[in-house]
Amino acid sequence: MKVDCPVLSATAPGGLRVETAAGNPASLAVIDSAGHILASGPELAEQVWTLALDAYEAFLRAEGAVRMYVPPHDPSHNETHREAER
Repeated sequence: MKVDCPVLSATAPGGLRVETAAGNPASLAVIDSAGHILASGPELAEQVWTLALDAYEAFLRAEGAVRMYVPPHDPSHNETHREAER
């Protein structure tokens, strides 16, 4: 008997999706060497999706493809704020 291969896909709005080759819903699971299911289901898929996004963002930052811009400090804002505190 041939085992149905899983199909993993992902979209930004939908997150990670797991299906059988026939298109039926499937579940992601973590199984230890003894065959015990340690975690499974939508919560695990969400954690895996979040981990994948974090890793990809770190990769993009390391490659210089993503940069964070911080606006210059405006000293007059602090002076105005201090005046209001008095």
